[in-house]
This record gives sequence, structure tokens and C-alpha cells, in this order.
Amino acid sequence: MKYYSISWDYDNLEVIGHYPQTSLKKGYNPSLPDSHWAVEPHSFPNFIPNLELELHKDANATDYLHFGDISGIIVSGKFRAILKKINLPPHAFYPIKVYLKGTLLEYFWFHYAINDFFSWLDKEESKAIIYDDKNGVYKVISELNLSLSLEEIEKINQKLPWHQRMKWEKIIFKKEFPKYDVYKTRGLDLKNFISERLLNALLDTGMTGFTSKPIENIICK
Repeated sequence: MKYYSISWDYDNLEVIGHYPQTSLKKGYNPSLPDSHWAVEPHSFPNFIPNLELELHKDANATDYLHFGDISGIIVSGKFRAILKKINLPPHAFYPIKVYLKGTLLEYFWFHYAINDFFSWLDKEESKAIIYDDKNGVYKVISELNLSLSLEEIEKINQKLPWHQRMKWEKIIFKKEFPKYDVYKTRGLDLKNFISERLLNALLDTGMTGFTSKPIENIICK
């Protein structure tokens, strides 16, 4: 199975119409207990999150909307219909309010939790590194010990100086991996990625607002 990155098509103004595309709706309070701030990245709340966005007056209502303050992605009803037909990790579709020039549009917050990433990872064949890019000079510091737990890796990551980062050099999933059509990395550089099957479905149905690139270092046995 081949995987592709998926991200917002931020530099294509012909598609998105305006940069930035969205903002919090005037009057929305993110400090309320049911707001998007109260949703943890890799778990599901015991409430329906409240999120209200407003498209810029010159923005287009694309099927994939950008809002960088959540874990997951915002999709149209047509995009959601495609996602519901494929192999997804634990997830939820939360209806949210998106307005364009005062008109309420149909959108959903596709929130998915990845708590099994390291259980599917072939740690002996996969590879991750710590690198330094201070003053624009790239230098590998060390190879990361993948036998560590996710919690231990995240602690190391948090203690790195600002000019050092962790990244995946190679991700090899075990043959038992469920081959989800949507997934994301954990512990290091966080990346959303989708299967070639899902990408083809999105392209065939003309979904808008996203861009993708092939990822060569993710391999399923």
C-alpha cells in the first residue's frame, strides 16, 4: 500500500480564494468547557464539541477547510461520505458551524485518535533520528532508540533545544497493520497521511482544498 501526505492547499488562491481561509466566528468563545480547546488530540471527549468558524468573504467553500487549531481535519459532507466508505482508525465526525457571508454551511470535524502507532511499528526495521539545523546547517546528532516507549520518546522530544528536531527516516509497519486509509505518526514529527485508494477516490470525485505528495519512507509489509 502506498501512502501520501495530505495538507491544505494554502498557496493555491484560485482554489481556496483567500489566505487565510477561515477564522473563529465573532462571538465564539474557545474557553468554554465544550469548545475545541477541550478536545485532546488522541482521545474522544464525552461531549459534542462546539466549534464555529467563518470563511473570509473572498474565500471559497472547499471540501477540505483549513483550521490549524484542532487535531484532525474539517471536511464537507461530500468529503465525509467518501471517508465513511473506507478503512478508518477510531474516529468521530463532529458537526460544526461554518459560515460564509452569513450563510450556514455543512461541515464536519473529522477527529481521529492514534493510540496504536507503536504497536504496529516494526521497531527493528524502522529508523528515526535527532538532527540539528542551527544557522541553517543540517547535521544528524544521533539515531533514536525506538525500543523506548512513546512516553519516553515524547519526553526526550520536549527537552530538545529549539534548533534540534526528531524525524522519521523510515517507517515500516508490521504485516498485521490494519492498513488504515487515514493515519498519522506519533511521538516525532506529526504527519497526516492517506492511502492511494483514498487519494484516488478524492480526485475522482473532485474534492477541493487539499494537496498531496507521495511518501516513500512509509512501507507496509
